[in-house]
Amino acid sequence: MVSTTYPKKQLVALVGVPEAQLLEALPAIKAGVESVADDAITVEITGDRPDLLSVYGAARALRGYLEKELGLVKNDWLSSGIKLFVDPEAEAIRPVLVGAVVRNAKLDDARIQHLFQVQEKLDLTLGRRRKKGSIGLYDLDKLKGPFYLKNATMDTKFHPLKADGVMTVRQILKEHPTGKDYAHLVKGDRYPTLVDSKGQILSLVDIINGISSVVTEKTRNILIDVTGTDLHACNTSLNVLCQDFADQGASVETVEIHYASKKLVTPDFRPEKYVLRVDKVNQLLGTQLTPKQAVQLLRRQRLDVQVGRDTLECLVPRYRADFLHEVDLVEEVALAHGFNRFVIKPPSLFTVGSKSDQTYVVQSARDALASFGFVEFMTHVFFAPKKAAKAFADKDLVKIRNPVSEEYTSLRSMLLPSVMEALSENTHQPYPQKVFEVGQVVGLDSSTETRTRTDVHACLVSVHAQAGLTEAASLLDEFCRRNGVPYHLKELKSERFIEGRAASVIVGKDTIGFVGELHPRVLENFGIQVPAAVFEIRLIKGER
Repeated sequence: MVSTTYPKKQLVALVGVPEAQLLEALPAIKAGVESVADDAITVEITGDRPDLLSVYGAARALRGYLEKELGLVKNDWLSSGIKLFVDPEAEAIRPVLVGAVVRNAKLDDARIQHLFQVQEKLDLTLGRRRKKGSIGLYDLDKLKGPFYLKNATMDTKFHPLKADGVMTVRQILKEHPTGKDYAHLVKGDRYPTLVDSKGQILSLVDIINGISSVVTEKTRNILIDVTGTDLHACNTSLNVLCQDFADQGASVETVEIHYASKKLVTPDFRPEKYVLRVDKVNQLLGTQLTPKQAVQLLRRQRLDVQVGRDTLECLVPRYRADFLHEVDLVEEVALAHGFNRFVIKPPSLFTVGSKSDQTYVVQSARDALASFGFVEFMTHVFFAPKKAAKAFADKDLVKIRNPVSEEYTSLRSMLLPSVMEALSENTHQPYPQKVFEVGQVVGLDSSTETRTRTDVHACLVSVHAQAGLTEAASLLDEFCRRNGVPYHLKELKSERFIEGRAASVIVGKDTIGFVGELHPRVLENFGIQVPAAVFEIRLIKGER
């Protein structure tokens, strides 16, 4: 969730309804009202609606919800003829560049402040604090195209914003407040800059703009660029800004992005197509909507709809970043219908709550491992592949499409890397260290709808000078005896373990885990300097 502020008088004028009606409608478009002042409305926006970060995006959504305008906003943006060229060395660092040109912008101090607020919020949310994308705005009339994204050295000089004079890139990263905030984006001794054909530096991309092309109240024509690592995030941020400018009456034009091996025309403003089944809507919402009624509701959400034989083909604008699945369209129908209009139905069955069988299994496992004198860890299911690689456990991971950060880009397939990572943070504590975790892991499974399966594992790690296979195998045997698990062991060869000191845990014909002494390379990867004995087994196999 992120808070943003709308100019109240401007929003009321754009929507064309009384203030009271506007405040009542805002929560219905997923903009919860936090506070109302004489000149501003502060709202809380969910992370999936970056288009609502601006007053123009909110007005656009409200006009649809209140049926003042229906359907998709029609855009026919022409080419600007401007080209941006991406050097392969710069592409290796920031592989995504998209851009646009805005002409005849009408700016004053209030609009500029709001524009910069939206820019900052987009960088924070869609851009993940500029890791996935960052926006640059430049006065086009002060520049000469074409433009080039190319690397600069640490000794390259230019005059950045909010600085008294010219600085080197090295000085910016060490001394400039904004440079220090985002210096972590720079991994080597070279970093991309955007320059025009005169060699004038527009920006050290994703970090700080140059002062020579700063946007002011006198600016009429604007060059927008979004650089980053995720094309979807960058193009969505670009479309949010471009649609806002178009709503203000400015003209938006596309630009050509030339890579060494491809050419893009951006912004890509073509609507995305999704298919919705009306019977699915009625099944999930408990309604009896006709296709005609569903179409009307979707058009209030600023979507266009084409009616097929058994389905609705929905056209979603590119400034919306929250559509992945048919159920997202069902949510749009529910929002337009109004949650207060749903009929409350009492439960049709009387049931008594109790612990599930899975809960009993998990509790029994935790009690047994704790009784061995081990301390329980609880770590995140989300994980970074680079950390899993330390334990040679980075194959066939389930990846997250829109991760919150680089630390949470995938789901763990076993508990061991998580436990070892926690132990690596406690090397300053005395040994022995004996810990365990019981938790969820996620693996690939082509037989399920999501192509994944969630299991529950138990993992035990003993770290001390005498830790070995005998200790881990004895603990495994006692654990399985207490929980009634008939198992046998089979020699396991794995780079994760010392050769001849590891085994697979097998129940029937199914391999459910492993036991052994970790290889010194694994210990070194985690910064642990004493032996470690481990076992990890599957307790619960997920529902297929």
